[in-house]
Amino acid sequence: MVGVGWMVLGGVGKMIFFIGIALFAFSTLFSLVTLLVEYDASNRALAWLNTTNIARAQEHDMAQDALKWAARTDVLAAISSIATLLYYNVCECYKSQK
Repeated sequence: MVGVGWMVLGGVGKMIFFIGIALFAFSTLFSLVTLLVEYDASNRALAWLNTTNIARAQEHDMAQDALKWAARTDVLAAISSIATLLYYNVCECYKSQK
């Protein structure tokens, strides 16, 4: 699809592609910042659970597990975003060498 845009628009299509890459890079940066915030929030929630004794032992273990996995979903999102950004950059470098 991007290739069709290059054929139709010529250099303008390439400029739009690079603008898209820049915007996606900003999105990747946002994903990394969100990752740090999520880990901090999970740690603060665990500390709150420990100090308030609001949950029983089994519930505490389940809450700890849920918070751990919630933070890990953001890790996967960040890895996916980085991988996609690298993919498009490598594809562009490969196409520009031809």
